[in-house]
Amino acid sequence: MEAATAYRLFSDQSKTPTGGPHLPDFGICGNAPLPTSNPHSSNLSPEVPLPYPDRMQHRLVRYQNSGHHHFITFCCFHRQQHLGSAEARTRFERALERVRIRYEFVVIGHVVMPEHVHLLVTEPALGSLARAIQALKISVSRLSLERPFWQARYYDFNVITDRKRVEKLRYIHRNPVTRGLVSAPEDWPWSSYRHYCNRAAGPVTLETWWNPSPVPPGGARLPISNPALP
Repeated sequence: MEAATAYRLFSDQSKTPTGGPHLPDFGICGNAPLPTSNPHSSNLSPEVPLPYPDRMQHRLVRYQNSGHHHFITFCCFHRQQHLGSAEARTRFERALERVRIRYEFVVIGHVVMPEHVHLLVTEPALGSLARAIQALKISVSRLSLERPFWQARYYDFNVITDRKRVEKLRYIHRNPVTRGLVSAPEDWPWSSYRHYCNRAAGPVTLETWWNPSPVPPGGARLPISNPALP
């Protein structure tokens, strides 16, 4: 099965791809505009209009050890661009891969922006998600000169349905374009976009139907055998 065909499985409609075989106008790699409604609201966690530090300090409720996927956002201290260089963003991706292996969780999608990070992950098989995120932030800050590096805490959204998973992946992949950093998602190397569209390998091992991550017995996995939306 071609990669472009696989992306149709993540859509709730059958459409003809536009813009080439790897750039359909829907699903994970789509060029469709972002939803006008707040993509971060949930019936499980308090609504947070923007995933930035001043909004993350209050009214946070964690729903972990639930078996759900998690859309995670955390920011550099005072939104400073500590991840503004290519070297810093690559350093983060390598740290993410080390922590992924150590805590045995699956990375479904990610993007590293100049001043914040978005992750879509499963809950770890070893330890807690909170501990894994803490280890990731510490690992990156220890290799960096900036002090402090990270804003305290992080934003955690429970992703329950396949439809919401596609929405979050689309948001992740479109983020560099929305911020005006690049004109197309594939022009930003520090995300999972190229893997989904071209099966490109990167510093972070990703779970997809053609590249299942090695997860130990009891570890959370994606329903990659039948990812079609309801």
